[in-house]
Amino acid sequence: MLALMPQEIIESFGRLIMKKIIQFVKTTVIGGLVVIVPLAILVYFIGDAVSTLIEATRPLTVDLPFAPLVNVPSSPMVTIGQVHILPASRVTETALSMSETIDCLSQMGLEARKLYSHESRQT
Repeated sequence: MLALMPQEIIESFGRLIMKKIIQFVKTTVIGGLVVIVPLAILVYFIGDAVSTLIEATRPLTVDLPFAPLVNVPSSPMVTIGQVHILPASRVTETALSMSETIDCLSQMGLEARKLYSHESRQT
């Protein structure tokens, strides 16, 4: 067996490192294409669908700025409820903070006296 000279060892080691670098770059590029391209296509189609929905519902929302939207939450889950469109004459605002209102509703009305103890104003 012939012994490898130091120069041959260095060249062999350099080729091995270059092969590993090329393999890494190939894997990274292919992996990026497999993930990024479908993700970009998905984002494009979702954006297009949202734009279409906005345009389709625009005629329905033309009159909404003139009528108050009132959220009627369910107790004790204040994040679940119904939204009603009411004439302004039927809406009364309270001076309660959001935190006080949520406390009242989440306790199933046990703190309802807070709703009436603050001054209310007609909108």
